[in-house]
Amino acid sequence: MSKSSALIFVFLFSVILKLEKPRVVMVLVVLFIVAGLFMFTYHSTKFSVEGFLLVMIASAISGLRWTTAQLTLQRVDLKLSNPIDMLYHLLPVMALTLLPLALTIDGK
Repeated sequence: MSKSSALIFVFLFSVILKLEKPRVVMVLVVLFIVAGLFMFTYHSTKFSVEGFLLVMIASAISGLRWTTAQLTLQRVDLKLSNPIDMLYHLLPVMALTLLPLALTIDGK
């Protein structure tokens, strides 16, 4: 259930960054999805506070990433007309950022 909470953070960050207007229908949809996920996973696993916090932080960062990607795509001055253009420009930076980490952790 916690991994699927990214939807909540996407909605929250889109409201905070004024991409979306807070509407009752959207809040209800998010709440229904969260309630369904909660009922589906209730008592199905062991609970770990540390794991829960890590997953919630990852979900929040994921929501922020999706929202900032949408903001970037909507800027006319950057001339990013579709997501492929954005990937073309961001992929080298992301690869160079993750490569040292991957080599450090998996290069053993």
